[in-house]
Amino acid sequence: MGSHKVISKKRKQKRKPDLLVDLSQLLELGQHMIVTFYMLLMMVLLPFYYTDGYAQIGTDKYNFFYKGTCIVGIIFLIFWISYLGIRAALCKREGGFKNIKAILIQWYQKLSVTDLLVLGYAVIVILSYLFSDYKAGTDWGDAYVGVNRWYLGLRTQLLLVAVYFAVSRFWQKNKWLPAIWIPVTLVVFALGYLNRFEVRPMEMKNTTIEFLSTIGNMNWYCGYIVIIFFGGLYYLWTISEEKPWINALLGVWMTVGFATLVTQGSRSGVVALAVMLPVLYLFSVKQEEKLLLFFACCMSLGFACMVTCFVRSFLPERFNYEDGLTDLLTYSPLAFVLLGGTSAVCLLLVFWQKRGKTPMKAFRILGYVGCGVAVLAIVVFVVLGLINTAYPGSLGKLSQVSALTFNKEWGSYRGATWAAGVQCFGDQNFLRKLFGVGPDSMAFYIRSGANPQLSEMIEECFKGRALTNAHCEWLTVLVNNGLLGMFCYAGLFVTAIVRFLKAGKTNPLAGACGFALLAYTVNNLFSFQQAMSAVTIFMVLGMGEAFVRKENNLFFLK
Repeated sequence: MGSHKVISKKRKQKRKPDLLVDLSQLLELGQHMIVTFYMLLMMVLLPFYYTDGYAQIGTDKYNFFYKGTCIVGIIFLIFWISYLGIRAALCKREGGFKNIKAILIQWYQKLSVTDLLVLGYAVIVILSYLFSDYKAGTDWGDAYVGVNRWYLGLRTQLLLVAVYFAVSRFWQKNKWLPAIWIPVTLVVFALGYLNRFEVRPMEMKNTTIEFLSTIGNMNWYCGYIVIIFFGGLYYLWTISEEKPWINALLGVWMTVGFATLVTQGSRSGVVALAVMLPVLYLFSVKQEEKLLLFFACCMSLGFACMVTCFVRSFLPERFNYEDGLTDLLTYSPLAFVLLGGTSAVCLLLVFWQKRGKTPMKAFRILGYVGCGVAVLAIVVFVVLGLINTAYPGSLGKLSQVSALTFNKEWGSYRGATWAAGVQCFGDQNFLRKLFGVGPDSMAFYIRSGANPQLSEMIEECFKGRALTNAHCEWLTVLVNNGLLGMFCYAGLFVTAIVRFLKAGKTNPLAGACGFALLAYTVNNLFSFQQAMSAVTIFMVLGMGEAFVRKENNLFFLK
């Protein structure tokens, strides 16, 4: 009886509430909830937010991102600072401050190589701003805010870094939040596809063929959809849902995604498709189930192309964007060949799997040979293009192919924009080559008249419109933030892609983040950063980092 009373007293002592510990746990939960709320804002509301149709949709989306990030960020900081104060008090109470050096070393060791590169990028962007000649306001904007109606200056870059660390450290690694993107983007994809046939369920002012869905310009649209679509495609490739209605929904989502990707009009999206499918194939040749899933995905692509071909054949006047690549995929026999070929391979794989005789080695060899042929084709294309450009007409009939002439008009004026980027970087002194002309300041340098020939070339090609970027994200970063900025920016993406895809072997969501980052990188070698895609890719970057981390909190004072 006496021993029972002693045990009861001990239990009461163990259950005795600790105000500091309870507050610490409450504030920690609050941080997770605030970050989750912020992610929902950017995932669900930002894609559909606009105030006056397409008239200023880029500005609208940036303002939503900027104001939403600042307001939620202030609330988060109140919780975070309070949490740090309480954790510090607990550490002091437990004697945890006896070795400050050990605590700092422990914190540093929790930083990944991607974290260090993100921090390095933030430092370089700040230095780039401090060394910039465009800190003062101009009619076009300044290095702090960025070019008017573009707004990718210092404050935006630092906010993106903050988004990365907030998501990677304080978001609870759940599956339901990424799943929100499926219904959201199904609507976005469907609207973009219907817009190509002049079907507009949502009335938007200032509509032209260059604007799609509720995202904006087709380049902005493409930059956004490649992130979500290829990330989702990878995840679908890794899982097998038992519920038929979920499989049906995911199948519809994938087909509509393929349909809008091949019709949206930006060639960078088709390039991303041409790169990402072979990459996924190489991932697939290690397992029979994955190989079958890969060809099932290709069947979905073929079906999307075939349906589009039928619709275009019956309603040719409704399709509002003609392009050689788009026509090849959606208005030629290739659509039927693609669907028929992939269907036949799927049937063969099912037949072989039932008999346990799938020739996996042959598929692997086919993949390696295909990659070798693709690399060789690219080399031959570049060599022929250089020869034809230097000696026009030397290739006979091939010289008439416009793609083999590298001039200002090449690649929808990518020739001009890339040449402008290279020239901007080449004009700079050693300090500017290291740190760039300033965040989002390429347009300011061109407009300054420091290189009159460059200014004249831009005026001739773009008729008075400002060239805000080189239409190659890494080249733009090189101009704006210099060699050091480009090293950190490229490095954070490369390390994240490698780490996340490696983690994808055991964590499909981490792999999906890595696949999305790779697709975005491929697309943006021919495109550019803007508010809609920038916040999305940095959230994906943070989510992937969260999935590969053992702990979430940025400062864990224990």
